[in-house]
Amino acid sequence: MAKATQLHGPRLGINALVDGETAEAIGVLELDSIARGYDTADAMMKEAPVVLVDSSPVSSGKYVILIAGDPASVESSVKRGL
Repeated sequence: MAKATQLHGPRLGINALVDGETAEAIGVLELDSIARGYDTADAMMKEAPVVLVDSSPVSSGKYVILIAGDPASVESSVKRGL
């Protein structure tokens, strides 16, 4: 697989995958609460071996979580976050 590119400066991103491998799948969740966003991101990371690409507030009261990894792990983590 090709090397991953860095997405957000020094933040943890797709380039943090083991051996520089790129992710085969990504998952995105938008939540209507920043507090719920923190809890959901934590639960998603504990569910399966995925990389947290970005997790941040995008506007007042909205929060977005972006994860990457193999398809089964991403699917499992997204289902956990719903």
